[in-house]
Amino acid sequence: MTERPEFTIAEAATACGVSAKTIRRRVQNDAFPNAHRTGRGPWLIPVEDLLADGLQPGKPSPPDLDEPEPAVTNKVDADLAELARLREQNADLRRRAEVAEAIAQERERTIETQATALKMIEAAPAPVDQLERLAAERDEARANARWGYRRRLRKPTDNE
Repeated sequence: MTERPEFTIAEAATACGVSAKTIRRRVQNDAFPNAHRTGRGPWLIPVEDLLADGLQPGKPSPPDLDEPEPAVTNKVDADLAELARLREQNADLRRRAEVAEAIAQERERTIETQATALKMIEAAPAPVDQLERLAAERDEARANARWGYRRRLRKPTDNE
C-alpha cells in the first residue's frame, strides 16, 4: 500500500489556496482526524483529511466562511473609526452647548440687574430745585464752619 503524502500547515495552505490560519483553525476544530505531530515538530496533515474536509490540493478553494473577507474587515474598521470620530464630535458639541448655555444664563442675569438699576433711576428722579437747595445748604454749612473756626482762633480782647 502506498502512503499518500502529508503536508505541514504551511504546505497545506499553499496547496489548497487558503491561509495558514484557516488550516490551523481546522486542525484545532478536529476537522482533520488523522493529523498528527511528531514530538514538538510541525503538524502533519494527510491528503485524505484535506480531501474529506472539502479542500482540494493543487486547486484554489472557495473562501472560508469563518474568515471575513479583507474588504469587509476594512469596511468594518472604517465604520468603527467613523463611529468613534462621531462620538467624539458629539461629546465636544455637547460640552460646547453647555458652555454656551452657561454664558447665556450669565448674560441674562446681567441684563436683569441692569434693567432693575435703570428702573430705580427712572422711578425716583430728584427735582433740580431740590438738588440746588441741598447744594446751597452744603455751601452755607461749610461757610459757617469756617467762620466759627476763625472766631475761635481770634484772641479775646479787653473790649469783648
